[in-house]
Amino acid sequence: MLEFNARNLVTLWGPRGEIADYASKQWNGLLADYYLPRWQKFFQHVGMTLREGKPLNQHSFLEKLLVFEQDWQTKIAGADLPTAPVGEALDIVQKLEKKYEQLISNSLRIDIYAQPIGSSEVVHAPGADLLAEQLVGRS
Repeated sequence: MLEFNARNLVTLWGPRGEIADYASKQWNGLLADYYLPRWQKFFQHVGMTLREGKPLNQHSFLEKLLVFEQDWQTKIAGADLPTAPVGEALDIVQKLEKKYEQLISNSLRIDIYAQPIGSSEVVHAPGADLLAEQLVGRS
């Protein structure tokens, strides 16, 4: 139960992710074991919708993601989690900078606000719509 509670506090923060990532941490094991698979699932879902020419169904994706997140919370960690840093951080950062330098430089030249984004293309954080409705009701 202690491990479940600890996993819950740094990920979903509730049984259904009511305030997911509220206390997210870049702790040992979380990046490779939790956040990387989440990002992989997101890009797989986006790639599939693009290939099929369908609009992104955020609700469907979040439902599938919640299954992964809840399963992850019930895992019991073994000795497979490293207890010491792996690699040299400075070397890794320098390699990544060299690898992506041109992409980063090019992206800084793109005016992301030049083209309006349609409301159907906007992806909202869980609960953002409810919060927006509450805020609009106050004005």
